[in-house]
Amino acid sequence: MLKKKWLEDIYNFKEAKDMDDFHSYLRSKRCFYIKAGINVSINKFPDQFDNTVGFVYDNTQMWSVVNALDYGVQH
Repeated sequence: MLKKKWLEDIYNFKEAKDMDDFHSYLRSKRCFYIKAGINVSINKFPDQFDNTVGFVYDNTQMWSVVNALDYGVQH
């Protein structure tokens, strides 16, 4: 399970321009880039005060910012 707190941390690192900690999280696989075209199952929708969304990929709970996912319908 990837923790929501880790997503918040990485966002804070980017805001603070703390690239050492940002890259440390990437190296430790606490955070990673999602490939385009990957299908996921959204299981935690954001509320009006939160911009994070929970999803499951490969039986693993993960978190992302809302605008990082494409909500298009696949046919």
